[in-house]
Amino acid sequence: MAAHDRTASTSSIALEDQSPEAIRQRLATLIGRYAQTRSPKLAGSIVRHIEAICMHPRFDGDGEDLCGYLRLKAHWRWLANPVMAIDGTR
Repeated sequence: MAAHDRTASTSSIALEDQSPEAIRQRLATLIGRYAQTRSPKLAGSIVRHIEAICMHPRFDGDGEDLCGYLRLKAHWRWLANPVMAIDGTR
């Protein structure tokens, strides 16, 4: 299997089948990419990764960590919806 094939198959694994640490690593990569592109679609993917971390059965954070993730999710959800980001309405 070529290196790019392994990368593609790893990224196609469902979020719920990955460890929280693997999801956090991917989340960091996505946030870095968003800083370059400002893509609402990418912001939506970030929201899905944050949700996957929060709902993961092996989530190892405490209540404060969960609260922080939920605040981040609200911020990224806002960035994912350009209409909301521009005028505050839907």
